Amino acid sequence: MRSSIPALKNGAISEYDVETTGIAAYLRQTEQQTVLVVHNLTANQQTVDLTAKETAYGFAKILDSTKEGASLEAGKLIIPGYTTLVLE
Repeated sequence: MRSSIPALKNGAISEYDVETTGIAAYLRQTEQQTVLVVHNLTANQQTVDLTAKETAYGFAKILDSTKEGASLEAGKLIIPGYTTLVLE
């Protein structure tokens, strides 16, 4: 993932609290790209509401995933257990 997504390779990192137990997330940013990295640290599928954040970036596309089965619709992210996603 890192070699194909510029913000993962060279971007600054900042916290992104999604307020969902078992989910860790952070932003990686360059001048040209902002991506959100989301890790589901549990065995269970999780739903994350990305529209609940005041500083929502409008992430609309999954760039990469470590597992199949993730989806993003209308700001609602469904992430399978033990999966990492990169959103743009």
